[in-house]
Amino acid sequence: MFDLLVVMNDMIVIVCDLLLYTIMCPSRENTRVTVMFKYIGCVLIVAAYYGAVYILKLPAAVSSTVCMTVPSFLLFLYYAKYRDSRFVLTFCFIDTISLIVAFIGRLFGITLKYGEVYAVIIMPVLFAVILRFAFKYADKYKKLLAEADAGWGLMACSTALIYFAMIFFAGYPKPMVERVEYFPVWLVFAVVVISCYVVFIHSIFKTQKISDQKKRLEREKEVYQLAYNDGLTGLHNRASYMEKVNELERNRSQFRQIGFVVVDINCFKQVNDTMGHHMGDQILIFVADALRVAFKGYEKYIFRMGGDEFFIILPDEEEEELKNRISGFRRYLEEEKNAAGLKITAAVGYEIILTEEKESLEHAFVLADRKMYEDKRSFRF
Repeated sequence: MFDLLVVMNDMIVIVCDLLLYTIMCPSRENTRVTVMFKYIGCVLIVAAYYGAVYILKLPAAVSSTVCMTVPSFLLFLYYAKYRDSRFVLTFCFIDTISLIVAFIGRLFGITLKYGEVYAVIIMPVLFAVILRFAFKYADKYKKLLAEADAGWGLMACSTALIYFAMIFFAGYPKPMVERVEYFPVWLVFAVVVISCYVVFIHSIFKTQKISDQKKRLEREKEVYQLAYNDGLTGLHNRASYMEKVNELERNRSQFRQIGFVVVDINCFKQVNDTMGHHMGDQILIFVADALRVAFKGYEKYIFRMGGDEFFIILPDEEEEELKNRISGFRRYLEEEKNAAGLKITAAVGYEIILTEEKESLEHAFVLADRKMYEDKRSFRF
């Protein structure tokens, strides 16, 4: 009777261990043939362990290593999607948990009267709890394995060392069944290991959460880029300009004065008509680069409003410095080569308002726009 209970306890551990491997180890493919061969391999492992221990009468530690640990490692490694530290970490983690449950069952079997009966009851309960968590978090764990392909090496080494320590302390200098007085010490060590794994699991899912947040922020950044950036020049667009002007209007008291510059490329329509829109695009990119250089430090305040018109806002910029920047912009257009090989000029107008005055920022841009058209007429004639 008790021999049968011992066999049942061992089979419970092995079957649940293999089931955990199947749940937690991602496979390269999940076809019916693959799953069938995987389960056939599990059945052969169980049969091999039973034959080694109960027919050939080999020591349980040797049988467990030769007929269980090594074959299951090779079987699931063969079908594993990730044959690296991610697999080693998963394998050692599962085996460590199964080892702890198995030794708890062995403790009941050795130290208590009818202990094997209690073990047959308690071990399935413990494994049922573990399997419940495995089913609950398997998808999240596999998703994390798929998304993060680096940083697993150190955790895999730690998990392998813990696994080795659990086996070493249980079998050296003599098997634990021959030194029952050390069971409490081993159990304390097991509790410490489990607490470490709780922290490990928590950190894994925290990492997943951070990864998901990072992806969400990247998607939001992409949406922002589409909504507030000009796709051709990389400058901010009209929507961004409206938002920035409203923001400055709300916080205008933080600045003493604000400068506004309007830029319009001269004869741009003729470039498009005679050389094509592709060349026109190259001119727009060239002018945008010139504005970045001339108005360095104000990149977030440079806007392409549409067509060949650009706006620049310069909070707390002195008029003399603003004029120098405009001169630098014109000099860049004259001296730097552009893709069209043309002499590019631009009409520029500016206006500076004191923030303590009641004049709106939009009105300041209207005034700057008028000056830009005056400048444009002088270029044409």
